Amino acid sequence: MISPYDLIGPVLPQALRLTRYQIAENLPENASDLLSENDAMNQMPSPEEERLLLSNANVVTALENVFSFTSKDRTSRTSKLSCMESVRFQRALYRAWLMSVLYGPRRFAPPKRFFNDSYEDQSKEWGKKLADLNKSKKEQKAFLQQYSSQELLQICKVARFLVLTAGWGVYAEGRGLGGTRDVYDWNGMFLFAGPHVILRCYEDATSQHLPGGYLDDDGLYTKFLTGAFDEIAKARKLDEPIGFVGTILDNINGEDDLCMTNNYPPHPMLTGSNRLSLQ
Repeated sequence: MISPYDLIGPVLPQALRLTRYQIAENLPENASDLLSENDAMNQMPSPEEERLLLSNANVVTALENVFSFTSKDRTSRTSKLSCMESVRFQRALYRAWLMSVLYGPRRFAPPKRFFNDSYEDQSKEWGKKLADLNKSKKEQKAFLQQYSSQELLQICKVARFLVLTAGWGVYAEGRGLGGTRDVYDWNGMFLFAGPHVILRCYEDATSQHLPGGYLDDDGLYTKFLTGAFDEIAKARKLDEPIGFVGTILDNINGEDDLCMTNNYPPHPMLTGSNRLSLQ
């Protein structure tokens, strides 16, 4: 019988904690009440958790392959990350994914649309949304503060990769997001939805997999993860490095092949110009 460690490897504590909260009936109200990664290892996974571990691992592997191709070695569609680079990437990805489970669509239902509601009902709904948003921001910050500065930078870098990946998929769709980029925080929306949704957007070249009903000017997804990171980084006086070397990667194979416009190689789904700007 194959053990969970044989399937997942050294990131099992992060992977197992994610699955525990994916199937939990109730999510903890405060980050301080979260099960630690070490505590998650104290109990053998249930059959349902083993199924989720494998399903999640497939998502993580697929995203690592994309990350490797676009950021490490463009000669291979399968990961060329070293063992240590792979651990850094996967560990940070599981942690970012857990944030979307704890503070994403599962916890917060889409805000109510007003239309014919009375002014009093509208005021109550806006008040609830504002309270939810403030609570979410506070708990996201508390969640990230538990990590060392280097781990925090790794989570941030994986988040940057995820929004680029989602954005590439939308651009490959051929319609982009148009002027809505100036109105809505799409990067926050992608991270709010989670890595599994981002992978589907990428693979199917569409934004249609995003959860519906959340888009408004100041939605619960606004600056998801990155807003909390920015506050902590400012307090700790952290400088986020350009690119992925020094946080996730030790080196890049064929470094001169990087796109000079934005320090990232062109997306494999986009043919033609190698100087596509994603800014």
